[in-house]
Amino acid sequence: LVEALGHRVNKSWEKIIVVNGIRMDELEVVKNWGAKVIYVTAPMELRFERYKNRKEKDDDGVMDFENFKGAGGTSGGVFQFLIGLAMAVSGAYLLISRVVVTSNFWNWGGYNTFGLSLIPLIFGIGIVFFNGRSILGWILVFVSCVIIISGILMNLQIYFQSTSLFNTIIMIILFAGGLGLIARSIVDRG
Repeated sequence: LVEALGHRVNKSWEKIIVVNGIRMDELEVVKNWGAKVIYVTAPMELRFERYKNRKEKDDDGVMDFENFKGAGGTSGGVFQFLIGLAMAVSGAYLLISRVVVTSNFWNWGGYNTFGLSLIPLIFGIGIVFFNGRSILGWILVFVSCVIIISGILMNLQIYFQSTSLFNTIIMIILFAGGLGLIARSIVDRG
């Protein structure tokens, strides 16, 4: 809609054009046209009265005032959102706190070969100190750093610590249930 409006505005010869009903997600597009934006808001009670009287959609006027004040302007509630957020955060914390991350250096043929990845780094640093503009030196330093970082990341081992089935179910219920409550409070259910 806003793109079609932009085409109409660009074709117009008028010096001043007034447009109303711009949504918040369209605001940046309108500002990029060079438009001046005047933001007008109203108290929640007045907005609720306008909502009840406009009758543009079949479900206009169906919600009561408490649901109208819901999270994100939907029929969900702020309280429901906060409970869901608390559940999701606590479930994620409990789940993640049971994860152990370990590492061991990469081996080649049964021997620790981490030191081999330092050889190009040593030569690269030596070349760069000799000639700071040497492309070969900078390439060796960069490639060595990539090899070292990727070697460390590829050799991380992630384990889930032993815990009871009951604790695992509680963690999953808290996390997934919290996400469900957050979604329920944000999505308009009509």
